Amino acid sequence: MKEVGEIFFISKKDAYYSCVIWGAVAVGLASIVESSLSTLNVPSLIILILVPILIVWLIWIWFTTGYRVENNTLIIEAGPFKQTIDIQEVRKIMRERSILSSGALSVDRLQIQYGKYKYFGISPKKECEFIKLLLSKNPEIQIDDSISKLYKL
Repeated sequence: MKEVGEIFFISKKDAYYSCVIWGAVAVGLASIVESSLSTLNVPSLIILILVPILIVWLIWIWFTTGYRVENNTLIIEAGPFKQTIDIQEVRKIMRERSILSSGALSVDRLQIQYGKYKYFGISPKKECEFIKLLLSKNPEIQIDDSISKLYKL
């Protein structure tokens, strides 16, 4: 349930992650169909049990990945995964391109540096609005020059 003052930003979704997630779903569905048509044995039973769980997990991540700002906390959600960051600990926001796992469904993302040596990749669809909101809660956040020029911050 959303609380008063809570703002939710959905993740950008690019072609790379679309192909990876929906390709895996398609392969999973094909393997389920093939296993259900073949003679039931241990490998086909494993496919019939585990692959639907994997498909649900991927779809859950696809439709729920986003970033919630609640009071002074940034909550990063991706399916069953949740990471919280105190906005007062955010030191810097930089642009990055990466396919590494994080709370983003886009290769084009922001790197949030917080705490002493921690960082997390995110990809809010409304990037400028997201950055301005974080800056309103912590004006000490350093913004990468490329972001500052792009959004005139």
